[in-house]
Amino acid sequence: MLALAYQEEVTPLAGVWTGTIGKQAITACFNAGEYRKDKGSYYYQRYLQPIDLVSTDIKSGGIGTEWKESDGEWHLLLGEQPSDAIKGTWTNPDKSRTLPIMLTKVKEFDGEPIDDTDGCASDAYLKAIEPSPKTLFGPEQVINGVKYREVSVIIEGFEDRRMETIEVVGDTPAIQAINRQLREITPVSELASKLLGCWREFWGKGGQREQRAEVSVIGPWLMLRLENNADCVKGRSIEVWDDTYIWNLESGERENLLSWFQDENTTEPRSNVTLPTGLAEFIYDRIGTDDPTYDHFSLLEEFLRCYGDLSPEKYKYRLELFDGGIDFVVPTTSNGSCGDSFKIPFKELRPFLNEKGEAAVAQFRKFSAAKKR
Repeated sequence: MLALAYQEEVTPLAGVWTGTIGKQAITACFNAGEYRKDKGSYYYQRYLQPIDLVSTDIKSGGIGTEWKESDGEWHLLLGEQPSDAIKGTWTNPDKSRTLPIMLTKVKEFDGEPIDDTDGCASDAYLKAIEPSPKTLFGPEQVINGVKYREVSVIIEGFEDRRMETIEVVGDTPAIQAINRQLREITPVSELASKLLGCWREFWGKGGQREQRAEVSVIGPWLMLRLENNADCVKGRSIEVWDDTYIWNLESGERENLLSWFQDENTTEPRSNVTLPTGLAEFIYDRIGTDDPTYDHFSLLEEFLRCYGDLSPEKYKYRLELFDGGIDFVVPTTSNGSCGDSFKIPFKELRPFLNEKGEAAVAQFRKFSAAKKR
C-alpha cells in the first residue's frame, strides 16, 4: 500500500514484528503516525487470539518503551535509531514473573515489501487471525400485517458493528420479487466484504462500520431505510448517510415517489433528488411560514450551511412515506449534520401530483379504508 498522506511520523516500533515471549512464538504490531500510535497488538502463534497493547509513555513522544496489556506489562529497549531487532521484558501484574521479549522486524509478506505505516492493519499481522463474517437471521417480526426478519452480518468479538438488511417472509409473487431486489441491493457477500474491510482498518486507526435496517409499512407499501455509519476511509472523518427503498406490496415493484409529481419523467428510483420547480418552491416556502413545526431562521441557516446558498431549486431531498403523506428529508451530510424534514400530507401535495401520483394516493386511501373495516 502507499504511505498515507496524513501520517506525520513513523515511530521506531511502527510495523509488524515476530519473535518470542519466553519460549512462546508471537507476532506483534504497532501503529504509526497520529492515528492510534499509542496502540499495538500481539498474538501467540499457537493460539491466534489478539491481545491489545496500550502505550503508557505516549506523552514522552510516543517512543513506545512501556506498554500495558490485560495480564502484564512490556518494557522494550529501543535505541535512538530505528532497529530491525528489539529486546525487552514481559512482567506479570504482581511483578513475580519476568520473561524476555525478542522481536525482529518483518519486512516482506507474500513477496511484497511491508509499509510500516499500515501498522496493525497490515496483511502481515492480520492474515493469520482474519475472521469469517457470519450471517444471522433474526426472529420473525410483523408490522401492519407484513412479516419480515432481519438479516445481519457480524464478526465475532465486534458484534456492535454489524451490517443489516431484511428478508420479507411469504411466498406470493410480489414478496418473492421484493426479496430478489433486496438481494441485489444489499447482497450479503457485499455486506460481509465491507464489514471485513472495516474490521481490518480498525486495527490501524480504529475504523468502525454499521448498517442498521428500519422497516415501515404504509398503506400498500413497504419502506426500508438503511442507516449507515462508517469511518473506514483513511484520512477522513466519519461518514453518515441513509438510503430509502420503497416497494408496492401488491405488485412487488419498487416505487419511485418522484415520478408521482408533475413534469417529472424520471423512472429510475434514486435516494436524493431535486424536485420539480413548483414543488421545490412550495417546500422551501414552508421555512418562512408561521408553522411552529419549522423555525424560520434556524432552518435558513441549516440550508445555507448544507448547500452553500439559498436557491430552492438546487436542494436535494430523500423522499419517504408516512401515514398520509410524503416526508421530504434533507439528506444528512457526511459529518452527520442537516437531516431536517418536511412532512406534507397528500391533500396539500395534490396540486403537484400527476396521474400516477393521483392513482397512488387513491390506492393508499382505498387500502386504508379496507383496513378500518
